[in-house]
Amino acid sequence: MLGHAFQRKGYGLPILMAVIDEMAEMYPCKEIYLSVIYNNKAAIHLYEKIGFKPTGEIEEGHHPEPIYRLDMNDY
Repeated sequence: MLGHAFQRKGYGLPILMAVIDEMAEMYPCKEIYLSVIYNNKAAIHLYEKIGFKPTGEIEEGHHPEPIYRLDMNDY
């Protein structure tokens, strides 16, 4: 999560890609999962732009959070 002062400045995509790249180097993962607050349209757009797809599952907490999956073969 980026601090509020750093949001909407173009940092999200390169930071997320760097995190995914580092995860792929450190762990032999074939897929990555994340959840996002259902109405966070900016984050959902960013995740989908990278290739995350909704699984149809919902994490129930303070807010409903759809689960997204990135297939590392498609990344």
